[in-house]
Amino acid sequence: MRLRHLCSLGALLLGMSLVSAGEPSTHPLAKAKAGQWVFHRSTGSTGDADTPSFTYKWIDKVEKTEVRLMIQPVTEDGKLGLSAPTLMTVNLDKPPDKEEASTAAADEELVVKGKPLKCKRIDFVTQDTRHGKVTTSRWISDEVPIYGTVRMITFDKDKKEIARTDLVDFGETGGAEKPLSPADDPRQPPKKN
Repeated sequence: MRLRHLCSLGALLLGMSLVSAGEPSTHPLAKAKAGQWVFHRSTGSTGDADTPSFTYKWIDKVEKTEVRLMIQPVTEDGKLGLSAPTLMTVNLDKPPDKEEASTAAADEELVVKGKPLKCKRIDFVTQDTRHGKVTTSRWISDEVPIYGTVRMITFDKDKKEIARTDLVDFGETGGAEKPLSPADDPRQPPKKN
């Protein structure tokens, strides 16, 4: 299960770094505010059944050119954490890593929780050690905080879907750590028999 969470986190971090050729060079977190949050569902081919994993991210703090982004694997309903969050400190003065140039871009509309979102779909072709040449399509929206990812799908050379991330929900305020279930919380004292 931990491997699946790491794969999901890796896919999300890759998606954060994809920058379209010709796009303005402003940092994608330049407008970040404490309390913004996103909740994503991810699946990926790891050799066994494609079991989904869920990731909750929120902006903990913004200080001048530094953004404290917290990332926590959570339950399917997003109410409980599966482990403590991980801190990712983002320096706004350092642009995200550029990946391969975009091979295509299109304006599309996707719906999340009944709300239509204007998105830009950007396609990238990269080399993957396991799958060879892969194409990643990423839908981003200015209406969504924390990198704007609404959907991201990666296809292998045969156009078979090998990884997918979808936005489940998002918000501008209220982002905070999810409590761990007593069974998963190492801070809880062991039960006495």
